Amino acid sequence: MDASNKPPMSDIDSHTQDLVNGSDINHLQYNGIQFDKLSSEDLKGKEFKTVEEANAFYYAYAKAMSFDVRSDYKKFSVRTKDRVTSRRLLCSAQGKRREGYMNREKRVCRLKKETRFNYLCLVKVSYCKEKDSYIYNDFITEHSHKLAETYESHLLRSHRSVQDAHLALATSMQRVSVKPCHTYEYIVDKAGGFSNVGFTIKDLYNKLDSRRREILLDCDAEAALAYMRGKVATDS
Repeated sequence: MDASNKPPMSDIDSHTQDLVNGSDINHLQYNGIQFDKLSSEDLKGKEFKTVEEANAFYYAYAKAMSFDVRSDYKKFSVRTKDRVTSRRLLCSAQGKRREGYMNREKRVCRLKKETRFNYLCLVKVSYCKEKDSYIYNDFITEHSHKLAETYESHLLRSHRSVQDAHLALATSMQRVSVKPCHTYEYIVDKAGGFSNVGFTIKDLYNKLDSRRREILLDCDAEAALAYMRGKVATDS
């Protein structure tokens, strides 16, 4: 398909982020083709209004195909500094480990199992000034490794994220002595299954712990500042 005839961001794409965590992920389509049937030529030249929409589409595609995603690079405009001019996302198994790490002489820990297989599976997004949109310049779909099963895709790291609403719910429930595990069970029940939640119970515990540490750090900083102000007032 010619790049100039690529369909624009469709309604289903604008709700991709919601669908990523839902049971409809395996039924997403682009231009009438299911995600697992899409080829590089189908997606090369696809346009998006924002770089966030381009990222969300690729993450939805990755979850439908059951592979993990990691960020390679992000470049910004030299003049404005705030506009992303290009971005590249990869399959987490793309590339290979650094030779210096592999051939380290004085190794203390045992070498971990290799998780990268030195092949290309990526998407490159670039900003087009004439169209004021972001375009997929490269979209390589081939994998040289076995992909996760469909029922396992929600467990991949890049497809797990605790939403602010769920964090607020768990925090509120903790204040009335409801354990996070029970809150998680409630969220799973409302979502219709573990695969529709978008995170694991361990992710929820980690997020709650991270938030607690942030609060403690802020309190410690305020206490230190108050102490220093008191010392200054005393010395003067």
